[in-house]
Amino acid sequence: MKSPLRVLLIGLKHPSRMVAYWLRKAGLKTHVGNIFSILSPQKYHVVHFVYSPTIKIRGPFLLLFLKASGKKIVVHWAGSDVLGLLARRKMRILNNIAKRFVDVHLADGPWLCKELELVGVRSTSVPLLSNLKADVTPLPDEPAMLFYLPEKRYIFHGGRILEKLATDFPEAKFLVVANTGKCCEKRENIEFLGYVPYREMPKIYRRVRGLIRMPLHDGLSMMVVEALLHGRYVIYSKKLKHCFYAKNYSDVRKYVKKIMEIDRPNYDGAKYALKLISYSVGRLLTTYRKLLGESN
Repeated sequence: MKSPLRVLLIGLKHPSRMVAYWLRKAGLKTHVGNIFSILSPQKYHVVHFVYSPTIKIRGPFLLLFLKASGKKIVVHWAGSDVLGLLARRKMRILNNIAKRFVDVHLADGPWLCKELELVGVRSTSVPLLSNLKADVTPLPDEPAMLFYLPEKRYIFHGGRILEKLATDFPEAKFLVVANTGKCCEKRENIEFLGYVPYREMPKIYRRVRGLIRMPLHDGLSMMVVEALLHGRYVIYSKKLKHCFYAKNYSDVRKYVKKIMEIDRPNYDGAKYALKLISYSVGRLLTTYRKLLGESN
């Protein structure tokens, strides 16, 4: 009798834990560890990297060791990995050496698949998952929006857009996460929340009508999926169903104005987010089983 399929997840802690949650729920033996977990006497059939080791100096050696040990290797590319690969020649050289040891490449969003194809990596879009408990609740009466703006990447994530919005919508409130406000001018209608624990985020989503996420580069953000799960509207720099696609400040301003006039939660967005999660879980299970030659 075959032993139960066991999966070892290595990499970005929060996304790895989210993936593990859904895999366990689907009945898979799953462990979240690090590269030293590979040496454990526990037998893992699949090693799933929730980042790309192919662009790291030790990547080729690590992957070669795993391959020689009979492991199936899955690499799940995040947005920052792809951005680094596109921008740095050294990473592309490492990736060309190491990618031959990878059985399956996955990417956190369809646009990342297209970018990876430019450098010779064929991948499948499998968005990283969220297990945040979410209910669609009525939109608040207060005209409030949520903005993701990491303190050390103020320009990259659209800090100038936030400044303009605060000026153009003085009656609106802008809640900002991942930022304490030390990097910019204080405004009465901007509330900097700093780091917000994951389980506290539902309270934040209930306070706002929508999320604004405008980075220069991104995977399919888990935060976007969570906002949709709560029935909130999303203004996003990427094209995604049931979100408002914004290329520039003019687009963002137009959609903020529109969201302020809506009185009904984004029910279609919430349904779509559930489908995305279901798709990702199903795709992962199918990928693992195919790697091990199982039909179902």
